[in-house]
Amino acid sequence: MDFHELIQTFNTRLGLDNEINEEGIYPFEIDDLKFTIINLSENNQVAFLGDLGLPPTTEVYGFLLQSQYLFKNTNGATFSLDPDTGNIILCQVLPLQLLDANAFIALAEQFVNTLEGWSTILKNYRPEPPATSDHSSPSNAFFNNDILLV
Repeated sequence: MDFHELIQTFNTRLGLDNEINEEGIYPFEIDDLKFTIINLSENNQVAFLGDLGLPPTTEVYGFLLQSQYLFKNTNGATFSLDPDTGNIILCQVLPLQLLDANAFIALAEQFVNTLEGWSTILKNYRPEPPATSDHSSPSNAFFNNDILLV
């Protein structure tokens, strides 16, 4: 399926009427979170982007980098910063040729669940005090309880 067919099926199944703009961008909001699907036609890929807003503190950057190590806590997505706004962006790029409608919708749902989880984590983020002698990693406080299981 091509990008337009996937989006058409996505709209139909979810009861949406959003449209792809002329740049191949399909934006919408879910529970006050900005979620965008982008057609990367030159690479035959599709990208999911979620806007997580401004970083709550500068200490969050190290936490985010540690949390995306081997994609364990991001379900395959990565974090970046929007160069125009400074907002934290969660992004996942997928090969279009491997996606049928069911896989596309399932992966979009997984991405939105991950986005919602990270939105909650960042809203509640408080930097940990400096590590004690047990050399705990900053991510232990958030991920030992499997908060992002989907």
